[in-house]
Amino acid sequence: MNLSKSLTALILISLLAACSPKEPTLTLHREINYPESKVIKRLVWESEPSKYPGSGTDMHWWTWGIDSCLYVIDDDGANFGGPGWYAHLLKSEGVPPNHTLETVTDFQFYDFRANLPDKLIRRYVCGVVAVDTNVYVSIYDYDWNIPSKPVNRDTLVKLLKQFHPWEQMSPPVRNQVGFIDGFSKNYGVAGIIQSKDLGKTWTNLPGKDTPNFLGPGLVPQHF
Repeated sequence: MNLSKSLTALILISLLAACSPKEPTLTLHREINYPESKVIKRLVWESEPSKYPGSGTDMHWWTWGIDSCLYVIDDDGANFGGPGWYAHLLKSEGVPPNHTLETVTDFQFYDFRANLPDKLIRRYVCGVVAVDTNVYVSIYDYDWNIPSKPVNRDTLVKLLKQFHPWEQMSPPVRNQVGFIDGFSKNYGVAGIIQSKDLGKTWTNLPGKDTPNFLGPGLVPQHF
């Protein structure tokens, strides 16, 4: 009888322990070298992801403007029937799902890749941040100089200036360049351009002789 009572008590204690609330635990997928936030415990997405009609680019960075709109810098693709390109600035107004999205500029006024220095680098736009009526966008480069997958330098220089050059290459060269594009390293930041009218016009544009002010050891400014 005593054994039966002891087993019953043990089962009840185990059930209570299993049902009692526990502090949520955080499972990390990588080592984080800074303290866990004491304010933000987690993020929960409360709706299904959706794609805004007419948008078709990737690598989106956003900032909140003084006009309460989101400004989004993005790469590689086309939006709303515009050109396929490696640099766009979008503006999102309103609260999803009742928001509108429009193209502010495709940077068609300035081809960043037409003004590359004499180096094997491929240029993109990156982070964006708004301060008052100013908008800043980071311009960064990938290093295409990978000796283990050599391609004729003159060929690479021509390809670096284009948006989508793959169809113009023979299959062997396409394979080599695809490897270079996929495994290229961060070369550095070429500049941070500035707009004082929320993206309509820009200054501080990097040219062929503009040195990278942050080198390969530092990642591009994602702000």
